[in-house]
Amino acid sequence: SEDDVLERARASDTRRKEGFSPRRLEGIPFVAKDNFAVEGTPMTCASEMLRDYVPSYTATVVQRWLDEGAIILGKANMDEFATGIDGFSSAFGPALNPWRRDDLPDEP
Repeated sequence: SEDDVLERARASDTRRKEGFSPRRLEGIPFVAKDNFAVEGTPMTCASEMLRDYVPSYTATVVQRWLDEGAIILGKANMDEFATGIDGFSSAFGPALNPWRRDDLPDEP
């Protein structure tokens, strides 16, 4: 949630102000692709079949980023089960470029 993100950012700022040595990814925001589990956060893999799945664990790759001080902002849309190449085969609509939302690749 937005509150969690702000809490992690404040904690990172506090670590710096208190003179702690920054971790390698301290304060860097990132978005996890929706096929990486984040405990308590829905993981759909862009499929209707997993619409209500909420993992009880965090994927190792995501946990390592968090342990190094990175701040997760959310999850990113993708091709269903990461099997496509164009971003159109998601159950939740095409993956969009946040800076150029109208600039879509040619539909299949």
